[in-house]
Amino acid sequence: MQTTTLQQIVKNIKNGSSIYIGGGPLERAPMSFIRELIRQEKQNLEIVAVSTGLQLDLLTTEQTAQKAEIANCDLEHLGPAINFEKAIEENFLQVEDYSAIAMQMRLYGGAIGSPFMPVRTMLGTSHIKKTNLKTKQQKTETVQCPFTGEIVNLVPSINPDFAIIHAQKADKEGNIQIKGPLYSDLDGLKSADIKIVTVEEIVEKIKEPTIEGILIDYIIKSKQGAWPTALKNHYKLDTENIKIYINSSLYPEDWHNYKKNYVLKKEEQITKQI
Repeated sequence: MQTTTLQQIVKNIKNGSSIYIGGGPLERAPMSFIRELIRQEKQNLEIVAVSTGLQLDLLTTEQTAQKAEIANCDLEHLGPAINFEKAIEENFLQVEDYSAIAMQMRLYGGAIGSPFMPVRTMLGTSHIKKTNLKTKQQKTETVQCPFTGEIVNLVPSINPDFAIIHAQKADKEGNIQIKGPLYSDLDGLKSADIKIVTVEEIVEKIKEPTIEGILIDYIIKSKQGAWPTALKNHYKLDTENIKIYINSSLYPEDWHNYKKNYVLKKEEQITKQI
Protein backbone atom coordinates (compact mmCIF):
# COMPACT_ATOMS: atom_id res chain seq x y z
CA MET A 1 0.00 0.00 0.00
CA GLN A 2 1.24 3.48 -0.89
CA THR A 3 -0.03 6.94 -0.04
CA THR A 4 -0.25 9.37 -2.95
CA THR A 5 -2.16 12.41 -4.20
CA LEU A 6 -5.23 12.79 -6.36
CA GLN A 7 -3.20 14.56 -9.02
CA GLN A 8 -0.60 11.81 -9.25
CA ILE A 9 -2.96 8.84 -9.27
CA VAL A 10 -5.22 10.38 -11.92
CA LYS A 11 -2.17 11.29 -13.99
CA ASN A 12 -1.42 7.55 -14.17
CA ILE A 13 -4.88 6.70 -15.53
CA LYS A 14 -4.75 6.45 -19.31
CA ASN A 15 -7.56 7.54 -21.58
CA GLY A 16 -9.78 4.58 -22.38
CA SER A 17 -9.28 2.89 -18.99
CA SER A 18 -12.12 1.07 -17.23
CA ILE A 19 -12.85 2.20 -13.67
CA TYR A 20 -15.11 0.76 -11.00
CA ILE A 21 -16.60 3.72 -9.11
CA GLY A 22 -18.01 2.94 -5.70
CA GLY A 23 -20.53 4.37 -3.29
CA GLY A 24 -24.23 4.94 -3.83
CA PRO A 25 -25.97 7.47 -6.06
CA LEU A 26 -25.89 10.12 -3.31
CA GLU A 27 -23.76 8.59 -0.54
CA ARG A 28 -20.03 7.97 -0.11
CA ALA A 29 -19.29 8.63 -3.78
CA PRO A 30 -15.60 9.36 -4.56
CA MET A 31 -16.38 12.85 -5.85
CA SER A 32 -12.94 14.43 -5.38
CA PHE A 33 -11.54 11.72 -7.65
CA ILE A 34 -14.32 12.37 -10.19
CA ARG A 35 -13.52 16.08 -10.21
CA GLU A 36 -9.82 15.40 -10.71
CA LEU A 37 -10.58 13.21 -13.74
CA ILE A 38 -12.39 16.21 -15.24
CA ARG A 39 -9.64 18.67 -14.27
CA GLN A 40 -7.06 16.51 -16.04
CA GLU A 41 -9.36 16.17 -19.06
CA LYS A 42 -9.38 12.38 -19.15
CA GLN A 43 -11.38 10.96 -22.04
CA ASN A 44 -13.05 7.80 -23.31
CA LEU A 45 -13.31 6.21 -19.87
CA GLU A 46 -15.47 3.16 -19.28
CA ILE A 47 -17.29 3.36 -15.94
CA VAL A 48 -18.26 0.21 -14.08
CA ALA A 49 -20.79 0.41 -11.24
CA VAL A 50 -23.96 -1.14 -9.87
CA SER A 51 -26.31 1.63 -8.72
CA THR A 52 -24.61 4.92 -9.49
CA GLY A 53 -25.71 8.54 -9.69
CA LEU A 54 -23.95 11.86 -9.31
CA GLN A 55 -20.52 10.36 -9.99
CA LEU A 56 -21.42 9.11 -13.49
CA ASP A 57 -23.74 12.02 -14.26
CA LEU A 58 -20.93 14.52 -13.63
CA LEU A 59 -18.50 12.56 -15.79
CA THR A 60 -20.88 12.74 -18.74
CA THR A 61 -21.03 16.56 -18.57
CA GLU A 62 -17.49 16.81 -19.94
CA GLN A 63 -17.67 13.68 -22.08
CA THR A 64 -15.10 12.09 -19.78
CA ALA A 65 -17.10 8.86 -19.63
CA GLN A 66 -18.05 7.40 -22.99
CA LYS A 67 -19.03 3.89 -21.92
CA ALA A 68 -20.79 2.53 -18.86
CA GLU A 69 -21.52 -0.98 -17.59
CA ILE A 70 -24.11 -0.43 -14.85
CA ALA A 71 -27.47 -1.43 -13.40
CA ASN A 72 -28.89 2.10 -13.07
CA CYS A 73 -28.02 5.78 -12.74
CA ASP A 74 -30.24 8.35 -10.99
CA LEU A 75 -30.21 10.98 -8.27
CA GLU A 76 -32.70 9.10 -6.09
CA HIS A 77 -35.29 11.43 -4.48
CA LEU A 78 -33.77 14.46 -6.23
CA GLY A 79 -34.78 13.19 -9.66
CA PRO A 80 -33.26 11.70 -12.82
CA ALA A 81 -29.62 12.01 -13.82
CA ILE A 82 -30.16 14.65 -16.51
CA ASN A 83 -26.69 14.70 -18.05
CA PHE A 84 -26.50 10.90 -18.13
CA GLU A 85 -29.82 10.71 -19.98
CA LYS A 86 -28.81 13.52 -22.34
CA ALA A 87 -25.55 11.74 -23.20
CA ILE A 88 -27.48 8.60 -24.15
CA GLU A 89 -30.00 10.54 -26.24
CA GLU A 90 -27.17 12.27 -28.12
CA ASN A 91 -25.52 8.90 -28.80
CA PHE A 92 -22.36 9.91 -27.01
CA LEU A 93 -22.56 7.52 -24.07
CA GLN A 94 -22.79 3.78 -24.72
CA VAL A 95 -24.47 1.87 -21.92
CA GLU A 96 -24.38 -1.86 -21.29
CA ASP A 97 -27.07 -2.39 -18.68
CA TYR A 98 -27.76 -5.34 -16.39
CA SER A 99 -30.00 -6.00 -13.43
CA ALA A 100 -28.49 -4.94 -10.10
CA ILE A 101 -27.94 -8.54 -8.99
CA ALA A 102 -26.39 -9.46 -12.33
CA MET A 103 -23.97 -6.54 -12.13
CA GLN A 104 -23.05 -7.47 -8.57
CA MET A 105 -22.42 -11.06 -9.68
CA ARG A 106 -20.21 -9.85 -12.54
CA LEU A 107 -18.02 -8.04 -10.02
CA TYR A 108 -18.05 -11.04 -7.67
CA GLY A 109 -17.03 -13.29 -10.57
CA GLY A 110 -14.15 -10.96 -11.35
CA ALA A 111 -13.16 -10.93 -7.69
CA ILE A 112 -12.95 -14.74 -7.43
CA GLY A 113 -11.43 -15.31 -10.86
CA SER A 114 -14.41 -16.97 -12.54
CA PRO A 115 -14.98 -16.13 -16.24
CA PHE A 116 -18.77 -16.00 -15.79
CA MET A 117 -21.52 -16.22 -13.20
CA PRO A 118 -25.06 -17.70 -13.34
CA VAL A 119 -28.09 -15.49 -12.62
CA ARG A 120 -31.85 -15.72 -13.15
CA THR A 121 -32.96 -12.12 -12.66
CA MET A 122 -32.84 -11.18 -16.35
CA LEU A 123 -34.69 -14.16 -17.81
CA GLY A 124 -37.65 -13.05 -19.88
CA THR A 125 -36.40 -9.46 -20.19
CA SER A 126 -34.90 -7.45 -23.04
CA HIS A 127 -31.56 -7.40 -21.20
CA ILE A 128 -30.54 -10.77 -22.56
CA LYS A 129 -30.92 -9.74 -26.21
CA LYS A 130 -28.56 -6.76 -26.07
CA THR A 131 -24.92 -6.85 -27.11
CA ASN A 132 -21.64 -6.55 -25.25
CA LEU A 133 -19.83 -3.21 -25.78
CA LYS A 134 -16.46 -4.87 -26.35
CA THR A 135 -17.23 -7.98 -28.40
CA LYS A 136 -20.49 -6.79 -30.04
CA GLN A 137 -21.82 -10.27 -29.28
CA GLN A 138 -24.87 -11.07 -27.16
CA LYS A 139 -23.92 -10.11 -23.62
CA THR A 140 -25.51 -13.09 -21.83
CA GLU A 141 -25.93 -16.76 -22.61
CA THR A 142 -29.01 -18.77 -21.62
CA VAL A 143 -28.17 -22.35 -20.65
CA GLN A 144 -29.61 -25.35 -18.85
CA CYS A 145 -28.02 -26.16 -15.50
CA PRO A 146 -26.34 -29.61 -15.84
CA PHE A 147 -27.25 -30.48 -12.24
CA THR A 148 -30.87 -29.36 -11.83
CA GLY A 149 -32.09 -28.77 -15.38
CA GLU A 150 -33.07 -25.19 -14.52
CA ILE A 151 -32.64 -22.45 -17.11
CA VAL A 152 -30.17 -19.74 -16.10
CA ASN A 153 -28.38 -16.79 -17.65
CA LEU A 154 -24.59 -16.68 -17.71
CA VAL A 155 -23.16 -13.18 -17.42
CA PRO A 156 -19.49 -12.37 -18.08
CA SER A 157 -17.38 -11.49 -15.07
CA ILE A 158 -15.61 -8.15 -15.15
CA ASN A 159 -12.14 -6.96 -14.17
CA PRO A 160 -11.80 -3.16 -14.38
CA ASP A 161 -8.38 -1.57 -14.75
CA PHE A 162 -8.97 0.54 -11.63
CA ALA A 163 -11.36 0.70 -8.68
CA ILE A 164 -11.94 3.84 -6.65
CA ILE A 165 -14.00 4.16 -3.47
CA HIS A 166 -14.26 6.76 -0.69
CA ALA A 167 -14.19 5.82 3.01
CA GLN A 168 -14.18 7.48 6.39
CA LYS A 169 -10.76 6.32 7.61
CA ALA A 170 -7.59 4.45 6.77
CA ASP A 171 -4.68 3.62 9.01
CA LYS A 172 -0.96 3.58 8.26
CA GLU A 173 -1.13 -0.08 7.23
CA GLY A 174 -3.84 0.64 4.68
CA ASN A 175 -6.74 -0.87 6.62
CA ILE A 176 -10.05 0.81 5.73
CA GLN A 177 -13.02 1.69 7.93
CA ILE A 178 -16.40 2.26 6.27
CA LYS A 179 -19.50 3.31 8.17
CA GLY A 180 -22.87 2.88 6.48
CA PRO A 181 -23.75 0.74 3.45
CA LEU A 182 -20.84 -1.07 1.81
CA TYR A 183 -22.70 -1.37 -1.52
CA SER A 184 -20.63 -3.54 -3.92
CA ASP A 185 -17.34 -1.86 -3.05
CA LEU A 186 -15.54 -4.88 -1.64
CA ASP A 187 -16.06 -6.94 -4.81
CA GLY A 188 -15.43 -3.84 -6.90
CA LEU A 189 -12.01 -3.47 -5.31
CA LYS A 190 -11.18 -7.17 -5.47
CA SER A 191 -12.13 -7.40 -9.14
CA ALA A 192 -9.90 -4.50 -10.26
CA ASP A 193 -6.23 -4.54 -11.20
CA ILE A 194 -5.39 -1.37 -9.23
CA LYS A 195 -7.32 -0.57 -6.05
CA ILE A 196 -7.56 3.05 -4.82
CA VAL A 197 -9.25 4.46 -1.72
CA THR A 198 -9.72 8.13 -0.85
CA VAL A 199 -10.36 8.80 2.84
CA GLU A 200 -11.29 11.67 5.13
CA GLU A 201 -8.45 10.93 7.52
CA ILE A 202 -5.51 8.62 8.11
CA VAL A 203 -5.15 7.39 11.70
CA GLU A 204 -2.54 5.37 13.54
CA LYS A 205 -4.48 2.10 13.86
CA ILE A 206 -7.93 0.76 12.99
CA LYS A 207 -8.82 -2.14 15.30
CA GLU A 208 -11.69 -3.64 13.31
CA PRO A 209 -11.24 -2.71 9.64
CA THR A 210 -14.00 -3.08 7.08
CA ILE A 211 -11.40 -3.86 4.40
CA GLU A 212 -7.94 -5.25 5.11
CA GLY A 213 -5.00 -3.13 3.98
CA ILE A 214 -3.39 -6.03 2.13
CA LEU A 215 -6.05 -5.57 -0.55
CA ILE A 216 -5.37 -1.86 -1.19
CA ASP A 217 -2.77 -0.41 -3.56
CA TYR A 218 -3.13 3.34 -2.96
CA ILE A 219 -4.51 5.52 -0.16
CA ILE A 220 -5.26 9.22 -0.71
CA LYS A 221 -6.26 11.63 2.03
CA SER A 222 -9.11 13.73 0.65
CA LYS A 223 -11.05 15.87 3.10
CA GLN A 224 -14.69 16.27 2.04
CA GLY A 225 -13.87 13.73 -0.66
CA ALA A 226 -17.47 12.51 -1.03
CA TRP A 227 -19.04 16.00 -1.14
CA PRO A 228 -21.71 16.91 -2.19
CA THR A 229 -22.90 13.35 -1.51
CA ALA A 230 -23.30 12.25 2.10
CA LEU A 231 -20.76 10.53 4.34
CA LYS A 232 -22.01 8.88 7.52
CA ASN A 233 -20.67 10.44 10.74
CA HIS A 234 -18.99 13.23 8.76
CA TYR A 235 -21.43 15.30 6.68
CA LYS A 236 -24.94 15.18 5.32
CA LEU A 237 -26.08 15.25 1.72
CA ASP A 238 -25.67 18.79 0.36
CA THR A 239 -29.11 18.91 -1.20
CA GLU A 240 -28.91 22.59 -2.03
CA ASN A 241 -25.70 22.23 -4.00
CA ILE A 242 -27.03 19.25 -5.93
CA LYS A 243 -30.17 21.22 -6.79
CA ILE A 244 -27.94 24.00 -8.10
CA TYR A 245 -26.04 21.37 -10.10
CA ILE A 246 -29.26 19.97 -11.57
CA ASN A 247 -30.61 23.40 -12.51
CA SER A 248 -27.29 24.49 -14.00
CA SER A 249 -27.34 21.43 -16.26
CA LEU A 250 -30.26 23.00 -18.12
CA TYR A 251 -28.47 26.23 -19.10
CA PRO A 252 -24.93 26.54 -20.57
CA GLU A 253 -24.05 29.78 -18.77
CA ASP A 254 -25.19 28.44 -15.41
CA TRP A 255 -23.23 25.23 -16.00
CA HIS A 256 -20.10 27.26 -16.82
CA ASN A 257 -20.38 28.99 -13.44
CA TYR A 258 -21.04 25.77 -11.52
CA LYS A 259 -18.09 24.03 -13.15
CA LYS A 260 -15.82 26.99 -12.47
CA ASN A 261 -16.76 27.13 -8.78
CA TYR A 262 -17.34 23.50 -7.83
CA VAL A 263 -15.45 21.29 -10.29
CA LEU A 264 -12.36 22.94 -11.77
CA LYS A 265 -11.03 24.60 -8.63
CA LYS A 266 -8.48 22.74 -6.54
CA GLU A 267 -10.00 20.52 -3.87
CA GLU A 268 -8.77 22.69 -1.02
CA GLN A 269 -10.43 25.71 -2.63
CA ILE A 270 -13.71 23.84 -3.02
CA THR A 271 -13.73 22.65 0.59
CA LYS A 272 -13.21 26.20 1.86
CA GLN A 273 -16.40 27.43 0.21
CA ILE A 274 -18.76 24.64 1.23
